[in-house]
Amino acid sequence: MSRKKGKACISLLLGMLLLLALVLSAGCREQEKAVRPSHIVVSAGPTVGTWMPLSTALAKIWEDNIEGLSVTVIEGSGAANYVGIHKGTFDLAWSHSVGAYDAMQGNPPFDARYDRFSALGVIYVTYLHASAGLDTGIPGAETGVTTWNNVRGLSVCPGQVGDVTEIMVRRILEVYGIYDEVRYRPMEMSDAFMQYIDRAIDVNCGTIQPGAASVLQLTMARRSIMLTLREEDLEKLKQYNPYYELGTIPAGTYPGQNQDVLTMVSGGILLIRDDFDEETAYQMTRLIFENVDHLATVHEVFKGLTPRRALQALCGVKLHPGAARYYREVGALN
Repeated sequence: MSRKKGKACISLLLGMLLLLALVLSAGCREQEKAVRPSHIVVSAGPTVGTWMPLSTALAKIWEDNIEGLSVTVIEGSGAANYVGIHKGTFDLAWSHSVGAYDAMQGNPPFDARYDRFSALGVIYVTYLHASAGLDTGIPGAETGVTTWNNVRGLSVCPGQVGDVTEIMVRRILEVYGIYDEVRYRPMEMSDAFMQYIDRAIDVNCGTIQPGAASVLQLTMARRSIMLTLREEDLEKLKQYNPYYELGTIPAGTYPGQNQDVLTMVSGGILLIRDDFDEETAYQMTRLIFENVDHLATVHEVFKGLTPRRALQALCGVKLHPGAARYYREVGALN
């Protein structure tokens, strides 16, 4: 064999080896993608809130029906959940859909854009509740409802710093031009509950479902009225966040509430890592809807949940491909 032909054969052999290495490498990458998780972590909320029992119920369904999967539920909070799931600290997390816009845009209180997450769906809708003690002298006892501009001079607990409730309350106070005229006292939900009953704070705020037992307990322990917004407030609030919307808590929902309350709404959204395994995400989404009746016995927020309803109030959060696949299968998504 001539030296020239020998070099050609060597070059051909090297080329074939390189091609084989590329094929094997691609195959390994595809295999890595197909590896399904055996253990996942779900970040819920405070133990006294809604997200912990929801997460625990879902974890059991997923473990019972997805072979080889174990689920750990940890305590979290709305704002921290955006950051944690963006960084891959956990796999799934609960939060409020309107707050996702601020996280994705890097708006205050976030110090950067946190947007590496998708959605399995919006499980329920929550309403901002703001209760004020009648013993403060605030007007509105006859209707059980008063406007936000009447909280001047009062101590207001907007929730925990950085959470969606606190952000919404702060922006409402700014829209009314009274942020600097209240005693602004952020704190955790459990502390606020007790301090409101003990009359250490005048106004307590939380984002929860209408008719919630916790609000009923507050109104029974301390005579209260509810704060309402005006239709014209929405345009100003949308300057902060284009996904802000208003909803109505019907008259009679709480003792002494004789008028409708117009307030801000948000979706309770289940977030998931962008890079989470598609097949597992599909199975998890499917199992939520196949077990709605059972889940509704665990918590009322699951009552009436349908695939179409879960696609409302996503507030710009994209669906995970696995979840989108399920919604297409059942005709809820084109």
